[in-house]
Amino acid sequence: SFLRSDEMIMCEIYIPIEVCYTFISVMGELELLEFLDANEDVIATKREFVNQLKTCSELEQKILNLSKVLKEYKIQVPPYYDNPPVPREKELIEEMNPQRSEFSLLRKLSDEVEEVSANNDQLNANLTSNKEFGQILIRLLKLYYMATGKRHPLFDRAYDEEREIGGGVGMRVFGGIIQRDKMMGMEILLMRLCRGNYILFVDELIEPITSKDDLTKKCIFIIFFQGAKTEQRIIAIAKASKAQIYQAEDNKLKCEALLAKCREYTAQTEKIIATTNKHLKKVLNTAAPKITKWYMQILKMKAVFHALNLIDTSEKIMIAKCWVPKKNIPKIYQVLQQAMEENQSVGSPIIHKIETDEEPPTCIKLNKFTIAFQNIIHAYGIASYQELNPMPYTVITFPFLFAIMFGDSGHGLIMTLFALFMVIFEDSLDRKNIPNEIWQILFNGRYVILLMGIASIYTGSIYNDIFSLGVSTFSSSWKINYNKSTLEENIMLQLNPSKDYKGTPYPFGIDPVWKLAENQIDFLNSFKMKLAIILGVIQMYFGIMLSLLNHLFFKNYNSIYGEFVPQILFFTCLFGYLIFLAFYKWYVYGPNREMIWEPGCAPAILITFINMILVKETETPKGCRSEMYSHQKIIEKVFLLVALVCV
Repeated sequence: SFLRSDEMIMCEIYIPIEVCYTFISVMGELELLEFLDANEDVIATKREFVNQLKTCSELEQKILNLSKVLKEYKIQVPPYYDNPPVPREKELIEEMNPQRSEFSLLRKLSDEVEEVSANNDQLNANLTSNKEFGQILIRLLKLYYMATGKRHPLFDRAYDEEREIGGGVGMRVFGGIIQRDKMMGMEILLMRLCRGNYILFVDELIEPITSKDDLTKKCIFIIFFQGAKTEQRIIAIAKASKAQIYQAEDNKLKCEALLAKCREYTAQTEKIIATTNKHLKKVLNTAAPKITKWYMQILKMKAVFHALNLIDTSEKIMIAKCWVPKKNIPKIYQVLQQAMEENQSVGSPIIHKIETDEEPPTCIKLNKFTIAFQNIIHAYGIASYQELNPMPYTVITFPFLFAIMFGDSGHGLIMTLFALFMVIFEDSLDRKNIPNEIWQILFNGRYVILLMGIASIYTGSIYNDIFSLGVSTFSSSWKINYNKSTLEENIMLQLNPSKDYKGTPYPFGIDPVWKLAENQIDFLNSFKMKLAIILGVIQMYFGIMLSLLNHLFFKNYNSIYGEFVPQILFFTCLFGYLIFLAFYKWYVYGPNREMIWEPGCAPAILITFINMILVKETETPKGCRSEMYSHQKIIEKVFLLVALVCV
């Protein structure tokens, strides 16, 4: 049952080779057993189904690459709500021959996308280089026109036959694009290595080269120089500075011709890229509706072959070693028999129980409600085999103890409504598979949040806290005996419990009049702290009692005397006594009593408990008793001594 983990047995299942894949597939869907590695001495690369795993990994990588391209081109993958079956083993065998495989469409689309993407990348790279060169030519032409004093006919094809800069002196020209933060370093290297035998112009980019470029991060440089050695040095410096460098013309007419060719090439390339992208999107739109199903099938197939690699294949029949919940054996036998009938296998199913000293794994059957609470338990540790599972009790204690600390009906109502929304629409929300980590945490814990909200509404009603405000649902148990003139003349008045209390408690929760009191924080914090301590200690007592049930179940009687009894004595002598003091103080001290039992003589429980541990006298006001009850000091020393012995 869910109170304890399932009884487990180790088995050997004898499976005919032709049945094994089908049987493992069904076991993966039903989650009825846990396979053990029967090939521990065989390395991963030498196992029987390593080639099939490689093929699955290859197909998985193709799907991931397709997903990456779909995301890059912002193509929405439609939701897939079904749970596809594991593909037949024959499908993967045929995958070795793409012409016959049912996965051939996946391979075909993936290969086509890779090819088109590679061509597209190359076209974009060429386009980027061409645009960079075009901007360099535009800036270079500006320099030429400035030097000749001519108008700047940058975009017309006017013929100018005047002598160009460097036209008869063997001048060379390089232009390039560089990151702005590296330009200063490049200038220093040019000055030191070329000794000033050059003319350098630096300018801003005219427009971004690509959509991802930032105009403020890149700049254009143009260098005029002479000599082969200077050329080699400039090229070396540009490469070291990670600058993209181009050789330009020292002739204005040639530059204009090059610029015209650049613009023509840019227009043609952009047209080709647009056509290519259109074709690529068509291919991707074909793959998008199928990609989720393919991915799920490949992962399932991969898991099946991973499990098959754990099975002993040294004999003519495959032997699977596994841990099985005892209650699942009839179902496993039935599945194996059905698989043998479907594959026309001769013989009857064989499941052989193995005696072993190994500790079985802890198997707890969970559902969508209990899994979140079980995860809370697992955060602190997983119970040993057949120990009592604290999860069923945590379903109540965790939300309620949270509410004791939270304690606000208004905020609890918001939590409840939010959790109800997730619970009511859980199927549609689950199918959406929202890829947000915070949302996944909230959605997986929707039932925990729901119970915490309901418990917070309850405790908030007890605290009379709704968005930190009190609500007067019933008439107050306090009465005002002051006349109108007294109320008008005094800013603050005190209610005397012996005269102004009606004698009957508020019907439910905290009286709202406490929200107006000057000492409301002291009163409410004291009440909440004591309540939290009392319930927390009760929960710890409950945990100790569960340990007793475990000791009795495992017939570990020595642990009862050596662990349970000392624990219960230790808790009773310290924390049980602390709870007793709280109730005793509430019962004994109050108004309308003798002077020694009035509220002013009531000792602080925390100080009393600390003084008990330190074996120290408690200071008492004049006229009050030094002890809450007779022989208190002696009893406390006895409790402290018993607690020390139990340690």
